[in-house]
Amino acid sequence: MIDTELLKVIVPTAIGSVLGSGAVFGFVQFLIQRNDKKKENTIEKKLDEVKDEFRKGLDDREETGKRRYEEHKEAIKGINEKSEERYDELKSALIKLAENAKERDKYEHYVGAALMAISHDKIIYLGKKYQRRGAITLAEKSNLKYFFTPYSEGLDGNGDAKEIYLYCMTLPIVSDIDAQKMDFKLKSEELKEMMPSSS
Repeated sequence: MIDTELLKVIVPTAIGSVLGSGAVFGFVQFLIQRNDKKKENTIEKKLDEVKDEFRKGLDDREETGKRRYEEHKEAIKGINEKSEERYDELKSALIKLAENAKERDKYEHYVGAALMAISHDKIIYLGKKYQRRGAITLAEKSNLKYFFTPYSEGLDGNGDAKEIYLYCMTLPIVSDIDAQKMDFKLKSEELKEMMPSSS
């Protein structure tokens, strides 16, 4: 058995010599450094994990973006094709509308020219009749004005029809019965002139 007294002396001496030699401090320092390295490794490992997760997230997003791009690419292509079709339809419709407008303008031009010719003829015919008679009724004056106003303002007519119109507006006004009598007298004279003389 070991003497307790001896142990009492050896243990403190051994502890003192171990402490004095710095072995304990070296051991404690070793333990601390080992713990620090574990912490560093754990931190680096955590950083690497976070980096890997971040890279994986970026890769997933990139893949999702590529997939969506491909999905939308087809949709956009379809929209562009439809837009081109609609554009072509609209272009054709506008061209047809322009052609129709040209035809309509041409038609309106000729209708206007025909109306101008009819109005001109009617003004001249009626004007000469009233001029020969030397008088005009209120109804005839109104009727002549009814022809002349659109002729001169809407159709830009002028010339001899205007002169006859203005002259007829200065003629004396007579009743309808007096106008008929005057017309009958003029027709009788014309017929007499047309008949051969019996001499």
